[in-house]
Amino acid sequence: MTRLIKKSNDFGAGGVCVAIGELADGLEIDLDKVPLKYQGLNGTEIAISESQERMAVVVRPEDVQQFITAAAKENLLAVVVAKVTEKPNLVMHWNGETIVDIERSFLDTNGVRVVVDAKVVDAQAALPGQAVTSEATLEQDLKSLLSDLNHTSQKGLQTIFDSSVGRSTVNHPIGGRYQITPTEASVQKLPVEHGKTETVSVMAQGYNPYVAAWSPYHGAAYAVIEATARLVAAGSDWSKARFSYQNTSSGWTSRLIVLDSRSLLCLVRLKLRFSSVCRLLVARIP
Repeated sequence: MTRLIKKSNDFGAGGVCVAIGELADGLEIDLDKVPLKYQGLNGTEIAISESQERMAVVVRPEDVQQFITAAAKENLLAVVVAKVTEKPNLVMHWNGETIVDIERSFLDTNGVRVVVDAKVVDAQAALPGQAVTSEATLEQDLKSLLSDLNHTSQKGLQTIFDSSVGRSTVNHPIGGRYQITPTEASVQKLPVEHGKTETVSVMAQGYNPYVAAWSPYHGAAYAVIEATARLVAAGSDWSKARFSYQNTSSGWTSRLIVLDSRSLLCLVRLKLRFSSVCRLLVARIP
């Protein structure tokens, strides 16, 4: 049944505007047909309403009824709310009126371009994460480093989510002799309709808030390096990795999404020199 799906997107950030709006260049969306949890929403509210549990999928016209029937067997509601058009415009209708009609060429420009002048405030600022210690103070310095909240156990948060659901988890999120050591990556077997599979997907992440606060550009670059290093540590082939760049809600970190693509190009030229990360994170003994 999954072969009927040509493209899909989730209703997370942006709701209908993004979930459906990104699926094709030309789209005509009927907002009156979108199932609502709360009644009384206007066209704008329906268009931007977000929900994590819904998906938008693209199927061929001749496969629509088959897909809806299959979804119903799984107790899922599937509704036709839009159609792909040859005209490259994003069009939305609500209450018999066309409330949105935007050319795709304009949407692809991301609107008004913003140009910002950057100024280096302190080029001599010390790199974050550097630690100087000695034989006499090593024990106390190590305890001080480990007392940082970034080194505390996240077992409580991790155990909220049941990693055993679906029996696809290859390695538990926390392991080791005492079941308190976090793994470097999430390893999940791909679902198959019949038989067994040894094919897995491996997912890792990387982000250092101290580095990003010191330099958003370097924060983005080292996020890529750290995530890739975790994949390698888990036994993956880094050359087959695919990157997904996510931004956070706070103001200065949200700009990382702009810098990531540039950082990746730099990393390719540097051939992913993981030693630079090691020098940044480990304690230095003179």
